[in-house]
Amino acid sequence: MVAGGLNVVHAPTSHAAVTRSMRRMAARIKEGSTITSRNVLRHRFSGTVARFDSRRDMTKVIDLLHIMVLVPVTLLPIINPLGAAPVFTLTVGSDPLATRQLARQVSINCWFVLVVSLFVGTYVLDLFGISLPIVRIGGGLLLATSGWRMLNSSDDDDVQAAVERSQRVALSRAEVVRRSFFPITFPLTTGPGTIAASIAIGAGLPRQPALFVVNALAVTLGASLTVAAIYLVYRNAPVLLARLGEVGTLVMTRLLAFVLLCIGISIMWTGWAELNGIVVQ
Repeated sequence: MVAGGLNVVHAPTSHAAVTRSMRRMAARIKEGSTITSRNVLRHRFSGTVARFDSRRDMTKVIDLLHIMVLVPVTLLPIINPLGAAPVFTLTVGSDPLATRQLARQVSINCWFVLVVSLFVGTYVLDLFGISLPIVRIGGGLLLATSGWRMLNSSDDDDVQAAVERSQRVALSRAEVVRRSFFPITFPLTTGPGTIAASIAIGAGLPRQPALFVVNALAVTLGASLTVAAIYLVYRNAPVLLARLGEVGTLVMTRLLAFVLLCIGISIMWTGWAELNGIVVQ
């Protein structure tokens, strides 16, 4: 073919060369789509894993909050600081400074009793060969007996009568501090029932080091919340008793005694079920 005086010669293209070129182009397109699909799947999988990790972390936080709240919810009805508030007021009198001083000292004593019971009580049980179900039965029986006695007791029980007799002579501040452990801290506030319940809570802590540290921190915070509630009640005991009055104090004491009786029966049933292999729902 002649165009403008020049000869243009078209080289023939073989069918095999065209086929190879098309195959290479299809392979490149397929490889690109495969990489794109892998990237999309990797992105989706990483997002799913991230959401799963977030949910798992949230579940762990909720479990720790549950453990932290479990301590005061379990121990405060057993401790019943409102029930011991009249004895506390009789011990300290109407001096605001002595009330604040004694409330702080009793709270410190209670914190040490609770923490030692939570973390050391299990090892003491192992030392004497006492199983946890037996502790639950004994502690529940003690709580139920205490609640029943509170429900049927008169206003002049032994401890309160002893404190009233001791109040015939005015106590100095040093004497108030000396009496902060007995009878206020033990047995009125953190008695055998509270110690048994604390041991039961401590026995349920995991034994793996990392989980134990985290759960121990949550339990310690729960014990601190419990002690803070005790301090607030004792710190304001004269005002609370004045607001409630004699009838209101009596009604509150009886209601808390009934709750204590129910808690004791529940703890006893849990221990008995564990001894007999019964699954408690």
